[in-house]
Amino acid sequence: MSLDSIQYLPPTNLRTRSRISGLICSNVVDKALNQLPTHYAMALRLFYLRGIGYVEIADLMRIPIGTVKPTCIEASVLYVK
Repeated sequence: MSLDSIQYLPPTNLRTRSRISGLICSNVVDKALNQLPTHYAMALRLFYLRGIGYVEIADLMRIPIGTVKPTCIEASVLYVK
């Protein structure tokens, strides 16, 4: 089944529709993040999708804590474009 055919599925219960919507949104977000430089995509995934704090992100990405927030902000700006 392709993503194009998902929008034409017959009405189902709310839980199923919610799961399908989540899959479509997840796919769209992943495609957009894959267009960003790796360090920006990683920062956004860790902060917004995983809910990891700045200190842990700094440790995981091996960057100074003071650069995590600016990196997330710059990545967000690029993501919107």
